[in-house]
Amino acid sequence: MGHRVQNQWGSGPGVGRWIARTGALALFTLAVLHSGLVRSEIVLNGGFENGDFSGFTLSGDNSNSNVECPGAPFALQGKCQAFFGPEGSIGTLSQSISTLAGTTYEISFQLKAVDESPSSFSAFFGSSLLISLINPSASASQRFNFFAPAIDSTTSLSFNFRDDFGFILLDAVSVVPVRSTSIPEPGTIALIGISFAALVLTRRRLSECSKPGSISSS
Repeated sequence: MGHRVQNQWGSGPGVGRWIARTGALALFTLAVLHSGLVRSEIVLNGGFENGDFSGFTLSGDNSNSNVECPGAPFALQGKCQAFFGPEGSIGTLSQSISTLAGTTYEISFQLKAVDESPSSFSAFFGSSLLISLINPSASASQRFNFFAPAIDSTTSLSFNFRDDFGFILLDAVSVVPVRSTSIPEPGTIALIGISFAALVLTRRRLSECSKPGSISSS
């Protein structure tokens, strides 16, 4: 005649699955809190795949500047790309982006310049200068990545260019949030609270399961 030990919470795979799912939820929430924000694209038409500058604003000298769609493999990425070639003065392409003050953003884009002089290219994220090139040498397309903070709810991403005898090619413009130093929103705080409560309850159940319960004969 044997004995079976049972705890007040029950036993079997059902309890194990409940504990595993609760722990997974808590760990996921902690990961979200650690990362600060979900990485999601916030630039509109960054690859110019609409075939135009929709989402952007052209200002200054925008002569000899447009979007072309030669398709792969001729475009820097995807099917379309932007080209700029104002002569004698500077043109600007910009987009106002909704941002969160205190958040760091990753800004990236694909660039190709023709070795012609005089020419120039610069990029800004708000007041942060990302890059400044004077008479850039011809080269294969390059991917540039930068990190810069937002200090307001709206940030301007702008590109300034001039190429008197050639063109500057731009494609795959991207801005994604990578870290937030601001106070979490109420919904995030509530989710964090629920997850911490789940962690406490899970630990308590594990502790109870390790204690002897009632003994029944079989």
